[in-house]
Amino acid sequence: MKRLTLPALLFAFAAVVSPLANAQTPGTERWEFATGGAIHSSPAIADDGTIYVGSLDKKLYAVNPGGTKKWEFLTKGGVESPPTIGPDGTIYIGSDDGTLYSISPDGTNLWTFAVGAPVVEPPAVGTDGTLYLSSPDGKLYALNSNGSIKWQVSTGGAVPAPSLGPDGTIYVGNLDANLYALNSDGSLKWKFYLGANYAVRTSVAIDLEGTAYFTADGNGIVPGVYTRTCYGLAPDGTKRFATTSTTGEVALGQTGQSSRIYGGKGGAAVAVSTNGVTAWSHGLNPQVSGFSVTTAPALASDGTIYVGTDLKILFALNADGTETWRFTTGGKIYSSPSIDTNGTVYFGSEDGNLYAVNGSAPLAPTAWPMYGRDTKHTSTVPNPPVGETVLDLAMYPGISIKGNVGSSYRVEYSGNASNPFGWQALATVTLDRTPYFFVDLNAAKAGQRFYRAILVP
Repeated sequence: MKRLTLPALLFAFAAVVSPLANAQTPGTERWEFATGGAIHSSPAIADDGTIYVGSLDKKLYAVNPGGTKKWEFLTKGGVESPPTIGPDGTIYIGSDDGTLYSISPDGTNLWTFAVGAPVVEPPAVGTDGTLYLSSPDGKLYALNSNGSIKWQVSTGGAVPAPSLGPDGTIYVGNLDANLYALNSDGSLKWKFYLGANYAVRTSVAIDLEGTAYFTADGNGIVPGVYTRTCYGLAPDGTKRFATTSTTGEVALGQTGQSSRIYGGKGGAAVAVSTNGVTAWSHGLNPQVSGFSVTTAPALASDGTIYVGTDLKILFALNADGTETWRFTTGGKIYSSPSIDTNGTVYFGSEDGNLYAVNGSAPLAPTAWPMYGRDTKHTSTVPNPPVGETVLDLAMYPGISIKGNVGSSYRVEYSGNASNPFGWQALATVTLDRTPYFFVDLNAAKAGQRFYRAILVP
């Protein structure tokens, strides 16, 4: 039986409004690291800050947080796949040579698993260390952490990267017009048939309730018209919506109490509510035509949205889709950005460089804020603990903001108010009343925190 005890409410801590001092300007380059080939791989970030990224020069690179090379690992083919980092720090990377490599944090090859076709999708990794790897030969493999096969299933066509829901369900699309939901032993839970001439080409983003969001190519909502359609499926496989508003990999975020799906459509960034209704769509206005958003979005905790394009530009957008800054590289950007705990944005370019650019806030603490869900590309929504639940003492600190109704403030926090470099952006709020009380719900049981609010021009 579950035993419940009531939580205690503690007083919130308030701080004065003060100017930002000596912060790194968002949109400015911290460093760039040159590889010998184009980068399509999305960077993965380990707990110690090491950045892992693949290059078409056939290498996986480990880069220190300061931009220097830690080590490199040579494969026999181009490395297009993003790396995945396991629970013990092991790095898993696929290569065009048809092999999945398991590599230790010091760069040592632990084992290999050959599938006989280019491995361009990252494996998902469960909380128990099981790897789930899709292959162009139409098979989904479950591998033990030592590389041995746990089970394999064939779906009859090439499959994109798999994703794991909070209950352990494995979601994977297919070029055979189905989205498959599998149990942890590989047995079929359900499948959703999209219709003739459809193909699922993206991975699945999953929210905390187990709703699956993905994009498919095919005849679309209008019969006979070829479109790309974004679907939302309930945990039991029933359709919640279908919309042509987004056309690629998506991320899940939240504005106020509203959950949203973020993605791209042609040369526009779009936000769609989780019932399929478009919240906004903003053209990125590069003053040329015929370009597209080419990466999954990455969402920061202050609402900033980062997307790459084939116009060689990474765009940083406000929560309403308007541009805040842009960063230009020497090549098209197919490498979905990652955001570290300091707010630094990492991404690669076809010019062969890995870029580190100053952002404004850490990765958003939402269910699926970037490609692969998190900076380790686990593609897994953790399952909350099951069993006895005790709601114990919880702290919910915050700040009282006095200002004009309609004005916006950036809320920041620090563990040491005397350190001018220690402040981190937490959220941007628009006052609908004054005073406005902001509660930091993510700081339950956190250590001492100081807060300040800065007026956004």
